[in-house]
Amino acid sequence: MNAKTKIVILGCQGQLGTSLRNLLGEQALGLSRADLDLSKIHEIKDVVSGLSAQIVINCAAYNLVDKAEEDTQSAWELNWQVPFELAKVCQQTGKKLVHISTDYVFSQEHHRAVPYQETDLPSPATVYGLTKLAGELAVSGYCTRHLVIRTCGLFGHAERGGKMNFVDMMLKKAQAGEQLKVVHDQVCSPTSTADLAWGIVELINQEATGLFHVVNQGAVTWFDFAQMILKQRGLSAEISPVTSASFGAKAKRPLYSVLSTQKFQQATDREMPTLEESLQNYLRKYH
Repeated sequence: MNAKTKIVILGCQGQLGTSLRNLLGEQALGLSRADLDLSKIHEIKDVVSGLSAQIVINCAAYNLVDKAEEDTQSAWELNWQVPFELAKVCQQTGKKLVHISTDYVFSQEHHRAVPYQETDLPSPATVYGLTKLAGELAVSGYCTRHLVIRTCGLFGHAERGGKMNFVDMMLKKAQAGEQLKVVHDQVCSPTSTADLAWGIVELINQEATGLFHVVNQGAVTWFDFAQMILKQRGLSAEISPVTSASFGAKAKRPLYSVLSTQKFQQATDREMPTLEESLQNYLRKYH
């Protein structure tokens, strides 16, 4: 670690980790699984306490939403136990812990139309959402210098493969001539990892602490978003709206999980970019 390194990024090869490293450059050190295997809980204290950097950003998570309903042990280990261990060691060493969470801590409010604020009561309906909420509570409860950031529907370019994001999936299917069936009854705020990384750094620069919602501006259904993607890319495809029930996913998705960024704006005096412009930037750069 060189003298310029101020921030360590866990999960550095995923979509958000890649965007953070691109933005922070020499200020950040990315730790891959080869550097720190988070499944080996006993190694976390030794590795993290030995870092000279004063900020740790945890981008690692078990985010296979449907699989988590069966593989509950893995979900609890990565989404709760790892943040718990990180919180304890960061507290002991005086480091700031930045932890990434999700809109899935909210649930099935069928008729809601008002974006969730940080003060709203969570109500997770899935193992994934429950374990992520437990991780939030571990971080806020055990680390004084913490920043918990909820976000939604990330799309970005990952250094290492992993699961395909929604934008890439829609483009791949459309270009292959497949019929697209996309749910139309889940409203959320999909977010570019480049913009999320920028928002995280803005909060760090303001020395903000506590819980913040950081998403792109705009509320869409996944069907709306799919149409937006195809339109911006100039593609025509057969696309049909379907209900969440008919889609048949194992884990329930929030029917409305739009997150308010008012607190972020007040803390940074900046606004998050709109979904439309962020999607345009992503498509221009990677497609």
